[in-house]
Amino acid sequence: MANDQRGRSDGLPTSGRPAGLFGLSWPVLGAAGALLVLLILGWSIALSRGGRLETAEQSNRAQAARVAELETSLTQERQAVSSPASVPAPP
Repeated sequence: MANDQRGRSDGLPTSGRPAGLFGLSWPVLGAAGALLVLLILGWSIALSRGGRLETAEQSNRAQAARVAELETSLTQERQAVSSPASVPAPP
């Protein structure tokens, strides 16, 4: 066996590059890390938008309830003005 050849304990030759974590190469680990970061960012953005969407929907429901209340009040005032009982008698 030549001195410049390295071998593993099972007798198979290895490449000149050292293996990374879990026996994966460093470029593969880097790509997996980048994908993990993108996945976490995507989920955080989705969750934050979901929270803002829920807040906006609650605000819209409150505005719709207020509009309905004002329309009811306006309808009652119009009916009061158009009824003859609301017109004062002349002196």
